[in-house]
Amino acid sequence: MTDDKSARWAQLRRILEQSESEGMWEELCAFLDAWPEAEGLHEVLTYADERLTYWSHDRFAPWEWKRTILTRPNPRLRLVRSFSADGIQLGGIGDEGATAIAGSPYLANVTELDLDHSAISVSGMVALTRSPYLTKLARLNLQRNPLGPEGIMALAQSPNMAGLVFLSLTQTCAGNAGVRALAASPYLRQLSALHLAANDLSEEGVEALASSAILSTIRRLELRDNAVGDTGSTTLSLSPHTQNLRTLSLQNADVEDAGVYMLVTQLPSLIALDLQCNKLTRISEIVLRDHGFERDQQAWVKPGQPT
Repeated sequence: MTDDKSARWAQLRRILEQSESEGMWEELCAFLDAWPEAEGLHEVLTYADERLTYWSHDRFAPWEWKRTILTRPNPRLRLVRSFSADGIQLGGIGDEGATAIAGSPYLANVTELDLDHSAISVSGMVALTRSPYLTKLARLNLQRNPLGPEGIMALAQSPNMAGLVFLSLTQTCAGNAGVRALAASPYLRQLSALHLAANDLSEEGVEALASSAILSTIRRLELRDNAVGDTGSTTLSLSPHTQNLRTLSLQNADVEDAGVYMLVTQLPSLIALDLQCNKLTRISEIVLRDHGFERDQQAWVKPGQPT
């Protein structure tokens, strides 16, 4: 081993012996970025990965690494656990970028994937759901992508999504058809948070969701900016699958006093309820306060209760 290589290995060990911190991770990434690929990079990455096995901090992809996803394979990405497409390409990575992510073996260890506002449509979604590498996902953010019902259906029928605990589909053009596909998924059975805001849902979509077993594990549900109405609120409140629901966002969802009454009286598990921009009267406030809720900024919460 040359003196230069020995010195680099010594520096690598010094970095990895530091206490866990975002600064340590950034230093490690910068150091590995400068390591020549022809000088045992695979061995170096294997060693670093083993030393980071029990690391609890986010192992996010630095800009220098993630920008290569569209141009060339980067083996350093194998250390990453959290990948965001933000800033890779002006206007979003599109279906081409989604396909590149899906086809990268170096992203096989990623558990958190953030594709917010990335211009991904059906073909990109299909590539992601069929990826042989993206099988460890726990958190997936797809909000503000024009997936449509077909894209949502591809997601719902993918075994790659079986480990998800967080899923954001806010503003993805899902519609009632997309939510019906989601509700019929045989894989989405570990979700604790589901965001479906601004998807042009009506009572029909809410009814499909309320009848689905995917709700059974959900603690946080966002349905704001949809036409949920009192009928949808009542359907949710009487669902046999909402026993674990703790936080519910119904901002601007056409909910009135009757819907609030049903939610508050039929869902004792609720501890936070966002009802902004709905046609409510003093009656709803009385009902909420009678059931232990207090106004906290813009939402109603039960004080002292963990979400």
